[in-house]
Amino acid sequence: MVRESQRESLAHIPYRREELVRQGSPRRYRGRALDQLTFPLGGIGTGSVSLGGWGMVRQQRLAGRWRVAVEVRGGRLSLETLHLGLTLAAVQVSLAGHGVPVAVTPSADGTVLHFVAPVTIKVGQALVGEGQ
Repeated sequence: MVRESQRESLAHIPYRREELVRQGSPRRYRGRALDQLTFPLGGIGTGSVSLGGWGMVRQQRLAGRWRVAVEVRGGRLSLETLHLGLTLAAVQVSLAGHGVPVAVTPSADGTVLHFVAPVTIKVGQALVGEGQ
């Protein structure tokens, strides 16, 4: 039984309960629809993690160190700069286990990595940045 106070708090939900709990077949996203697909994870004090439709981005904070990884699942990604939404004093970057030369510049809302030469991440490779 739904109490009046619950009914009022649920009044703004534009879906019926049956629509919200109904199980259907899995959806497949392709092409430009992948641009809009994002699955945020994490919480306050745990860092920010967002998984995108075209690849995988991981951001972790362990023992006071940040670790950011960009992995390409389809196609390839070429970068000259990478903007991180967190402030780091020093960063080490590697691609497929090999060091990548990078210049680090602070910005108003994070850190910008300027690659000395453009970096291309191919399917199955990961660009990893670690810093404090």
